[in-house]
Amino acid sequence: MFTPGYQSTVEASAHAGGSVTRIGLKASNGWQIQIEDVKAAIQANTQYMVLNEPYNPAGTLMSKALQAKLVALAEAHDIRILCDEVYRFMEHDPSDRLPAMCDTYFKGISVGTMSKPWGAGGVAIGWLAFQDMSVRQKLVDVQYFNTACASRASEIQAIMVLRASDAILAKNLSIIRRNLEVLESFVTKHSDLFDWARPRAGAIAALKFKGPLSSEELGVQLVAAGIGVKPAYCVSDRVETDNDFFRVGFGEVVAKDALDALGAFVEDHKGSWRRGMA
Repeated sequence: MFTPGYQSTVEASAHAGGSVTRIGLKASNGWQIQIEDVKAAIQANTQYMVLNEPYNPAGTLMSKALQAKLVALAEAHDIRILCDEVYRFMEHDPSDRLPAMCDTYFKGISVGTMSKPWGAGGVAIGWLAFQDMSVRQKLVDVQYFNTACASRASEIQAIMVLRASDAILAKNLSIIRRNLEVLESFVTKHSDLFDWARPRAGAIAALKFKGPLSSEELGVQLVAAGIGVKPAYCVSDRVETDNDFFRVGFGEVVAKDALDALGAFVEDHKGSWRRGMA
């Protein structure tokens, strides 16, 4: 398991009773998985590896070469890989798109959902894709006993959305790219106060505040001003200085207004912050 990360992705195996080894990712190296750390973490009883690419909370992507190394390592140790790919199809440059884990590895499982790329969260439809049919019955049993069935109305809506997939994805990506330019301008303008690994997919970014407040303290001040962010503790049970970031979303048309409000807040406080850093 790699942390920090989306809570259900990180915690599900532990909740199911599994013995979990957590490998920490670092903002200082662009949130990239270090293959040597994975090799060191593999134990004799390791059966399962969980990835999240594109990565939430930072919107970063591993390289295709790194993905291939992880697959080769998993294959050598007979480890199944589940990859949370809910932000797939939202790569800012389509040439960066990774092969789906279910396509590149026989023991790979890809997780998809209507909610992120297509913005169809209310449809409440998602999927698991895999080649190894030996896991099918286990997954069917889990769904039958532990989750509600999808409604027929949701299935019909999902079909309608997917039939218009190209148009919806193009529209959503145009919003994301436009908002990303605004966010990048903000980070560049205030580079003495903020740092990041520029996101390459999705509508989320992890910003590091270099001023005299923790991400939680900054979040409290921001929410008092009507601006919502997710401090590091929302996605990590162990907040270290290197990883004390806050997550921002920029996937909606109104995100520019929110980013403008964030910029105005920084303008009002940057003087006192800089004095606190001196």
